Amino acid sequence: MQAKILIYLQNGGCMKRFFLVLIMVVFSQEVFAQNPSYQLILSHGVLVSSSAYEFDIYIVRTGEIPFELATLQPIMTFDAGLTTGSVTISVNAGSSELNTPQQPSGMSVSGNELRINPRIPPGTGNGTIIPPSFGKRVGRFHISSSVAFTTKFPGVQWKNSPTNPVTKVNAYVNMLNTNITDTTGHLDYLLKMTTRTPIADRLHQNFPNPFNPTTRIGYDLAADSRVLLTVYNVVGEEVATLEDGIIPAGYHEATFDASKLPSGMYFYRLNAGSSSDVKRLLLLK
Repeated sequence: MQAKILIYLQNGGCMKRFFLVLIMVVFSQEVFAQNPSYQLILSHGVLVSSSAYEFDIYIVRTGEIPFELATLQPIMTFDAGLTTGSVTISVNAGSSELNTPQQPSGMSVSGNELRINPRIPPGTGNGTIIPPSFGKRVGRFHISSSVAFTTKFPGVQWKNSPTNPVTKVNAYVNMLNTNITDTTGHLDYLLKMTTRTPIADRLHQNFPNPFNPTTRIGYDLAADSRVLLTVYNVVGEEVATLEDGIIPAGYHEATFDASKLPSGMYFYRLNAGSSSDVKRLLLLK
């Protein structure tokens, strides 16, 4: 490469200088083009009724390389022994944080697979920019059965192999729609319980954790309850009140913004009716 560039320089001429620049541009793209890294996460799974289960999918950029989403094809499997009825999957309205043309649609169930078809790529410059730490919620998904579930949780997990369709992630890299799928970043934080317990008040671990500067805190309510969700520092001083009022039964999320707080360990407490629970979170700036 260096020898060819030297020859062009010695010969001179506009056309030759043009080819020199072209070669250098192509060479630099080949050297410096790198794929963004990411995590695709299943989380916040909850049984919302005897025949319905909900969970979130998040996509988070890791590393320093910018990430513009081109297409996303989430494919998951579930426990076929979950029900003797028919199963459907849908997305809760307004739950996706992706750009409108990239929000999930075309969902189906095939055997024990939950399939979310990729949308048409919107073109570079129009894809969702995936940020680090907080990421974007792809959506909150709802699995329904025509009859009540049996004694098992759905057991939803990523399908990465061996046969198509499998989970795929594409990004715009150097303005090209590029498959950047890396199954090591496909994470599952859903419950792996084999027996279903009655729905009860439950405080989830915040996500992401550690975080900077915002994180989500999820919680389940078995019934309509007076809820107080607060955050404290290590010396017991209250630094934020995230919820204070009557909240209906079901799964809920609150966002904790710690942009004005120093790095360190914090604690969050959920008081719901007669129940109380505390968990800790870590802010790293």
